[in-house]
Amino acid sequence: MDTKVPGGCSTLSPLTTSRGARRFRAGLYSMSFFLPLLGLYLTVALVASSPTFVGDESGYIENATLMLRPVSPQDLRLWWGPAGPAVSPQDIRLWWGPGYPLVLIPFIVFRLPWIAAKCVNAIFLFGAIIYVYGLTRRYLARNTALLTTLSLGLYPPFLREVHHLVSENLVFLLVCGFMFHFCAVYNSPRLRRLHLAVASLYLAYLALTKVFFGYVIAVAAILCLGALLWRRAPELRSALAIFLVALIWCVPYLWYTHSLTGRIFYWGTSGGLSLYCMSTPYPNELGSWFSAQDVKENPELAPHREFFAKLEGLSDVEHDDALKKQAIYNIIHHPAKYAQNWVANVGRLLFSYPHSFTPQRLRESLNKVSLSTRI
Repeated sequence: MDTKVPGGCSTLSPLTTSRGARRFRAGLYSMSFFLPLLGLYLTVALVASSPTFVGDESGYIENATLMLRPVSPQDLRLWWGPAGPAVSPQDIRLWWGPGYPLVLIPFIVFRLPWIAAKCVNAIFLFGAIIYVYGLTRRYLARNTALLTTLSLGLYPPFLREVHHLVSENLVFLLVCGFMFHFCAVYNSPRLRRLHLAVASLYLAYLALTKVFFGYVIAVAAILCLGALLWRRAPELRSALAIFLVALIWCVPYLWYTHSLTGRIFYWGTSGGLSLYCMSTPYPNELGSWFSAQDVKENPELAPHREFFAKLEGLSDVEHDDALKKQAIYNIIHHPAKYAQNWVANVGRLLFSYPHSFTPQRLRESLNKVSLSTRI
């Protein structure tokens, strides 16, 4: 409870201060259990790192470079030199959001080694684990929350991207941070406005990192608004406020994409290909992502070649539109196959399994997941 001091000011009682101090010390003590995880993540980033750029790393570096120097691909190759990453043939500014490239900009400006950026990925992952503990501690006993968080921190799929310059670890941090502050809006009424603002910031930056979440936020806001019109609940007002404020944070980026494409509420050009891969109707495919180059080189993707040949010569936006149109056609005419691909995609997200053109079967995968859950 509060007590009065001379001058009429209010201060916390010794009881309240002592309780807050105990909670703070207990939090620090609990966090000490997770420090070995940070050591593990940093070790993986340092030991497993490759001196060459792998996969999407070059695209993120190119996007960050273009934010600093809007130059042509030819000038970019000259600036990087022969040892630099490959330059994408498409407009990379619309393929990925600016979230992770903004993280890389300081390393370009100050010419820091890329291994340092990979160590930042380890810190992102560690921060996500701390958020997970803070969230689970709200609803579980201390030992249960510790065990749950440590188990998640040692989950192998989380470790496989620590040593790569990709956005997955940042995304995990943003998701966990959003979940923590979203729940805190309802559990900590004294700091409700602060948690609401922070939750909306995390959600907005998530959309700027993985642009697909921009559409997720919009759909969630519409659903909340509809539910609020049907049932006026304070909980729905808070959720709607978070989603709307998150969209407001994203307005500068949407204005930027409008200047490039002339379209309103346009988030990027990568969604069409992802949706097309998810909707593939062919029997040996389970919705695994593939690129146009994979279609040309992989004989197992030959059924897609006729359609992809029609896309040549289109602009990035037109290319994305055509892929979305075909994907919607596939979903409407092959709904059962799309549902199967969707389930397989959840399996790859959680267990890195199953993948297209491999001997596993989706039913066998579900049986293994069921068995591991029972164990």
